[in-house]
Amino acid sequence: MSCKLCDVEAVSCLDHYIRILARDIERRASAHGLAASEWFVLEELERHASISLRELARASAVSVPAASRAITRLVAAGLADMRRMSDNKRLSAISITDAGVRFLEKARGREEGASSYREVMTADDLHVLGRSLGALATNVQKFSRPVS
Repeated sequence: MSCKLCDVEAVSCLDHYIRILARDIERRASAHGLAASEWFVLEELERHASISLRELARASAVSVPAASRAITRLVAAGLADMRRMSDNKRLSAISITDAGVRFLEKARGREEGASSYREVMTADDLHVLGRSLGALATNVQKFSRPVS
């Protein structure tokens, strides 16, 4: 199957567009003083009341060490909070702070690119894209786990 826009195999075309979007995310995160992994982690924290580091890394699609580094920087900046879980002192519960929520709101308010994604796609398009990318991500995660 070929992609009409780039006249190559659809998978190559998808890789091309993913790289374009990744560069855009890196640019937007950098404009607000964050690395892309920190941006991903902060956005994921916004979706959860509280989450463990391992769950956060998985949900953010970053490695556990990268999530740990991101959390260290986000906590130092006051954008995230990390507390030991009461039922298991070896684990920490991580959450976004009010300052982190305000930071994201402010950053998104300044983002022309973020709103343009919504402007060029209908709600149905976004739903189909989300479902398709979710299926791809699940498949990638399934086959990228080390075999025990």
